[in-house]
Amino acid sequence: MHSNPSFVINLLTSLIKGLKTRPATEQYMVDGKTVTAADWISLLQGDLAILVSVVDAEQLYRTTLKTRDEALPGIEKRSQTVRQVLKASFGRQNPMLTDFGIDPDKKPRALSVEEKVERVGKNKATRAARHTMGKRQKAAITGESAAASTDPAATGSNGSAANGAVTNGAGSSTSH
Repeated sequence: MHSNPSFVINLLTSLIKGLKTRPATEQYMVDGKTVTAADWISLLQGDLAILVSVVDAEQLYRTTLKTRDEALPGIEKRSQTVRQVLKASFGRQNPMLTDFGIDPDKKPRALSVEEKVERVGKNKATRAARHTMGKRQKAAITGESAAASTDPAATGSNGSAANGAVTNGAGSSTSH
């Protein structure tokens, strides 16, 4: 006996094809009973239908899985968009979000005084390290200081500035 469905399907198909070439009333003895070619064809076609239906179902399953896998990224993106819209509409911490299966965001715990001082210190250190400025600090910077160093009256005949700095060709000064 073979347990390979493809082999059995091919075998049944060949048997049915062969039996159809015989007269339908031709009789065969099986286990003491008389069976006609037409009876065999009918029984074998029933068996074949069972096996083929499984093969068809497997093919449909593979096709459906492929369709699902192709659609899944779009479905996930769409559901995330709906989730974000609901959070924006109701508020990130609104308990009504649970009606949609969304856990509300937790409220951040209050920082202690020490933690606040530490956070301010870290922020200042980061700004100093990255040379970032606020808009008031940026507004305080004007082009006048650079223009003053390029003024010919501020430099001597040898290119030295009155404060002892030497100007380079670009108009900025370097100290010696």
